Amino acid sequence: MTTSTKAGRVAAVSGTDLKARLEKANVPPAQADAVLQANSDARLAALRASLWVAALVAVVALFFTGLIPVRPIGRPRREVATSSPAAGGAD
Repeated sequence: MTTSTKAGRVAAVSGTDLKARLEKANVPPAQADAVLQANSDARLAALRASLWVAALVAVVALFFTGLIPVRPIGRPRREVATSSPAAGGAD
């Protein structure tokens, strides 16, 4: 498994890889648990923030859906006839 993944400028380290690195560095178990908990909390906060951003983008996009054409571009407009002699309208 890869130890870190770079998404833009942020390196994300999985909990398993972090635990292995902490054990390799001989970090005391209590301190390692605190680091793992902080890492888990930070990843969860980042996930929640990204979901809020996605929801905000979706809501803003709804305001622009009114600008979408109702009829295909290039199709001639259909005129509504009020009355025509062929349809038996009044003279």
